[in-house]
Amino acid sequence: MSNRRNASLVQSSTARLLTAAAAVALLPAVADAAGKELVFDLSPFTPFAVAGEVWVVSSEVGEIVDARIDATLVVHETGPWSMGLTFDLPTGLDGFSSDLEGWSGPGTFTKSFHTSALNGLVTPPPGTPLWSWFLHWTGGSPFSLPGGGDGYGPLDGEFTDLRLTLFFADCPFGDPAAPWSDLGGAVPGSVGTPLLAGTGSLCPAEPGAVTLTGALPGAPAVMVVGTAELSLPLFGGLLVPTPQLLLPPATVDGSGAASTPFVWPAALAPGSELFVQAWVVDPASAFGVAASNGLRAVSP
Repeated sequence: MSNRRNASLVQSSTARLLTAAAAVALLPAVADAAGKELVFDLSPFTPFAVAGEVWVVSSEVGEIVDARIDATLVVHETGPWSMGLTFDLPTGLDGFSSDLEGWSGPGTFTKSFHTSALNGLVTPPPGTPLWSWFLHWTGGSPFSLPGGGDGYGPLDGEFTDLRLTLFFADCPFGDPAAPWSDLGGAVPGSVGTPLLAGTGSLCPAEPGAVTLTGALPGAPAVMVVGTAELSLPLFGGLLVPTPQLLLPPATVDGSGAASTPFVWPAALAPGSELFVQAWVVDPASAFGVAASNGLRAVSP
């Protein structure tokens, strides 16, 4: 069974045609999400001014891994004209131009293509349930003004089909910080208490990183990794992971930071846990070592 989600669409003009202000219209739009496919259908769409934008909001959260733009433009102009569209998402921009496509004269013109330019994670800003994107358009046709001179007016035509389809990764997303939990257990060092933070969605084959800050510059740091929590009292803190894997030591940089990138294993089932903690050689500390807090990472 497909899920249906609604998206609100507000269309407003950012242009003025001669001395007449273009109207502001409030239009309905529907986004159909069948599994991981989200379709924004703006059809039919008439570019009623020489430039403008459509504002679209959505509550869908996830990693866009592909997008498709479908457009059919019916033009009644017999003279020269132009039209360009840009889909402006938080993750990137893409679109097309009639000039680059070689469209001219009256007729029906069709454009359909996939793009990776819009790929990336979309989530609502903090404190809001929605994120937004824009469709920008510009173009029209020239005409002669009474008494001489040239003007530029809206295109005599409309998009009978105008759709943006977003394809999401096959992974449930929510708050990007949700897969990570801070378990504490740090051991203070000579320059403060190291902090370990994780980034990444933990979806299969998606990139991420664990980043250490607040450690002794120039010191070697070892990441301890395990599939279970131990939380053994040690050196005034806790050895949080059951130590099953020790990553090769990384050298803490001059700012006290070290980052370990990774690609989340595709073979891990949802709900799988990994525990990570950084231990740092720190001769001037009380025990000769310092440790970060432990992290728990849960595959969504």
